[in-house]
Amino acid sequence: MQKNMSTIYQKILFFLICIICAVQLNGQEIIFSDNFDSGAKPGWTTGATGINGGTNNRCSWQCGSPSGGYGFRFINGTYSIIGNPDPVTDHSDGSGNGVYGQGLGATQYIEGVSSHYSNSNEYLVSPKINCRMFISVTLSFWRWANFQRNIDKTYLEISNDKVTWKPLSHPTTVQDMGWTYYSINISSYANRKSAVYIRWRSTSDSAQHYSGWNIDDVTITGINISSLEWTGAYSNEWGNGANWNYPAIPDTSTNVIIHASAFNPVITSARKCKNITINPGAGLLIESGGSLTVNRDMHLVNNSSGKSSLINNGILNILGNTVIDAPFSANTWTFYSCPVSNTPVSYFNAGRNLYYHEPYGANNWTMAWSRAVNTFVNAKGYDMRYGSDTLVSLITKNELNKGPINIKLYYTDGAETDDHEGWNLVGNPYASYLDWDAFSLPSSVNNATYVYDGSTKMYLTYSNGIGINGGSRFIEPSTAFFVKMNTPGTATLHFSDTARTLSAETGQGLKSTGSQEKVLALKISGTGYADETALRFNDAASSSFDNHFDALKMFITDVPQIYTRDIQNNNYAINSLPDIQGYLDVPLSVKTTASSSYTIDVTRFEFNPCETVILEDTKTSIMTNLASVGSYSFTAGPTDNPDRFILHFGLNLVTSNGAVINNNALLPLIYNHNQTLNINLADESQADITVYDMSGRIMRLFNASNSYSSQVLGLPAGCYLVRVTTGTKSVSRRIIVE
Repeated sequence: MQKNMSTIYQKILFFLICIICAVQLNGQEIIFSDNFDSGAKPGWTTGATGINGGTNNRCSWQCGSPSGGYGFRFINGTYSIIGNPDPVTDHSDGSGNGVYGQGLGATQYIEGVSSHYSNSNEYLVSPKINCRMFISVTLSFWRWANFQRNIDKTYLEISNDKVTWKPLSHPTTVQDMGWTYYSINISSYANRKSAVYIRWRSTSDSAQHYSGWNIDDVTITGINISSLEWTGAYSNEWGNGANWNYPAIPDTSTNVIIHASAFNPVITSARKCKNITINPGAGLLIESGGSLTVNRDMHLVNNSSGKSSLINNGILNILGNTVIDAPFSANTWTFYSCPVSNTPVSYFNAGRNLYYHEPYGANNWTMAWSRAVNTFVNAKGYDMRYGSDTLVSLITKNELNKGPINIKLYYTDGAETDDHEGWNLVGNPYASYLDWDAFSLPSSVNNATYVYDGSTKMYLTYSNGIGINGGSRFIEPSTAFFVKMNTPGTATLHFSDTARTLSAETGQGLKSTGSQEKVLALKISGTGYADETALRFNDAASSSFDNHFDALKMFITDVPQIYTRDIQNNNYAINSLPDIQGYLDVPLSVKTTASSSYTIDVTRFEFNPCETVILEDTKTSIMTNLASVGSYSFTAGPTDNPDRFILHFGLNLVTSNGAVINNNALLPLIYNHNQTLNINLADESQADITVYDMSGRIMRLFNASNSYSSQVLGLPAGCYLVRVTTGTKSVSRRIIVE
């Protein structure tokens, strides 16, 4: 009677769990199930190998009706039962009474009859299960198992080829007194896999023989994504069957997958689907007058390979959840901005989650960082760090951000240096790319963006058509970036729908060949890292800072850095200057973090054929023609003077075969750094040096008796003309003294 009542209670519990599971499945479908009531479905296999000297192929697994048998032990010549018994009935609420288990017979003191074998590695393997068109795959089953605690071991495993097995989370030893429900998400190994095998396994010693495994009602479920996949082979029309992998148009029962393609789909009328997944590199545009109703969930897939994008100018009605992926690399700071209003910060359980509030850093800019609490602020940037590779899937029923969004910017004039003030970490508040060139900026905000790449330790920098380190006018969805104010006070940065775009178009990093601007981009590499700087020549620019053209340098302390400077001591990542008139010298600086070998490479060279750029290493006096060589290697250390290089721009500075004039030296070279005037006479040994102000007055006279001369000028800041006269020639050059 007691056993019958127990069976009734178990079946009631099973019924209740079925109801709960039906509610929780939320779109999941049964991929495979077997209750063994009429025997096992085809494909189940069993096997065993001997361990600890045991015999191979002794396997107690069988499909049939349980008999309530006990395990046993043999000690001092006496047999006795041990552990909990097997069930007497299966778990299924069906007409049969079948399970798959070890030793299903009644109690006998014989191995393999009512128990597992000794010194044996026994296993049961499921049939091949096709999960190719499923995600969020879950394994569930009912278990009644008994093993010797801390001696015998139980294993639950998964494989895609029956050769390599991966462990699934499961207790290593169990002693059940009744049917126990067990469920585990196996997405990592089963999602979209055409072959999935589950293995129940145990290992035993020689002393005691417990009743072992019994399993019933094995079920594998998942979200079915088999349906129509966007190919975009013909056009951007959602309603054209030629753009899908099958000649059909999605409806309320269709799962839709949008892949990256030549055309992103555009919806201009009322459309429906069951689920929709937008993959990295793909986008979806809902035009004004168009609508999309998703009966279940929408998934925006983002990972290390790229971001998905969505622009809604019409109506988007998600009846289930919106899922937005946010990938984070281990131990790497990642700039993030949330595309959904009122999202709790706690949803992202990052080890560190910071925001940057400029006024807090007025006297010490490192104090501007604070821990994020409460909810994410629209258009605000956050800096997150996880201890391991993490994919956070934001699941929400709230709408994605759209429409105008404003954020306040600050420049607090405190004790900090000017180059550390006015920085604001903002973020793309939309689920689409942003086109920075489409922004209308206040005059107090520089036209430059800085996105941090934690994997390369670079700031991806962009300003008015020039990008370095991979910087672009297009800012990825959910990405934060720094902007800088140039005037103390406050300003408002306006985000609008007109700046949204579906994708980052190619070729928009640096100005393309053929533009009216002249561009030089240089990259320094060493110690496993790199950094880039660029110079642009445009008659609309000036020799001092231009907030419309220039990008100031944001330094990273533990990787090599390359940048240029001006007479106001501004450090530039992107330096825009007036077009070259005759000759021009530009100081090029490098900072290194370790004594090592480094290389400067030309990554962009856009000049007229008659124009030349010479890189001078003032430490070694080596001249390199960047137009023909394009690369220069050197050794440097962290204590070296960063202002080591000079870029010489001008006409006819090389011979017809591309060599720098006169054995890799210009005749003579005149340049200055602050109040120090440097003269490189190359193969000349004597020269008279005269410094004039711009009215023609002689301000300084020097005599150089060596091939390299350095003189302290001690002059007021301003423009001067330097004339160097040797025995064979006279050369004049304009300089600017700070």
